[in-house]
Amino acid sequence: LLGADGLGDKGPDAARTDTTAPTVTIAPGEETRFLLHYIPDTSGSGKTYTKLAVTPPNETVFDVMNLDGLNITVPATTGNAPDV
Repeated sequence: LLGADGLGDKGPDAARTDTTAPTVTIAPGEETRFLLHYIPDTSGSGKTYTKLAVTPPNETVFDVMNLDGLNITVPATTGNAPDV
C-alpha cells in the first residue's frame, strides 16, 4: 500500500496466503486482474492509501498502480497487515 505521494508514504505489506494461483502468461498489451481483501478501518485512527505496489510471485520488481480514486483505509500499524 502506498500513499498519495508514492514510495515515500509506504504502508504495511499485505499478508500473503498459501493459496495456489493458476499460472498465466500475459502478452504485451494484455491485462490481468486481482482481488484485494481488506477490512476497512472505521475507528478514525487508520491510514489511507491511494496506490498499490504490486510484485508478482517469484519476482523482485514491482509496479505502482493508481487506484483511480479508490481509497483504502486500514488500521495504522507497522510491518505486515494481517487484515490485508
